[in-house]
Amino acid sequence: NTMAYSLNKNILSTQFTKSLFETINLPSFIQVGALPSYNTNDIESIKVKIPKIDEQEKIGILLKKIERLITRQQSKIKKLQSTKQFLLQNMFI
Repeated sequence: NTMAYSLNKNILSTQFTKSLFETINLPSFIQVGALPSYNTNDIESIKVKIPKIDEQEKIGILLKKIERLITRQQSKIKKLQSTKQFLLQNMFI
């Protein structure tokens, strides 16, 4: 069972909406049953404040930059951990 949404690009920015949906804990709204699903009334009851489209675009760009920075930092950490592991293994050889 899935849920879809469509955007009016004059009202909602794609990147902003993607980030917004990532902050909503949708699994908490699942109705348990033979086929787990969402109750439309529960989903419609979610209240969010939507800024003007130009602000959404700026927020979306900023969040995308932050995601890229986090990804780069995680990559650096993995490389440093590998280097550390290599150095520890070869320290006493």
